[in-house]
Amino acid sequence: MKFFWLNLHLSYACRHSGICCTSGWPIPVEPTRVGAIEERIARDVIPLRAVTWLVTSPNLPDDVAGTLALRDNAHCVFFEAGRPGCAIHDVKPASCAHFPYVCLFDQRGVHVALSHYCPTSTSLLFEHSGPIEIVEGPPPI
Repeated sequence: MKFFWLNLHLSYACRHSGICCTSGWPIPVEPTRVGAIEERIARDVIPLRAVTWLVTSPNLPDDVAGTLALRDNAHCVFFEAGRPGCAIHDVKPASCAHFPYVCLFDQRGVHVALSHYCPTSTSLLFEHSGPIEIVEGPPPI
């Protein structure tokens, strides 16, 4: 399968601005991730044992165990300002891993773009020099 990118997006690497963790979005958690997240909380003594981190409701799709809980300030419970990244980074939900990638699949392949809601992807617009072109590149994740 071929992956097509704008050349200015190829150098994307998360700079941990935290905007995706602090925007108040409901982040779905796959049932297969719940155990791994629970293990991480227990192993790393993340101070969430007394706090519900998974919000459930009766009308969730079968492939969603719940959503990540948010603090009063709308930040994800696993985000701590001033700390590098997410407390569950290597077991985070797929939605977190996929942001800011936006992919369109068609018969030619996968067309990868980046959401410019992300400050890092927006900065690439201003850091790029030369023509903007569609190029073949690697899978996004």
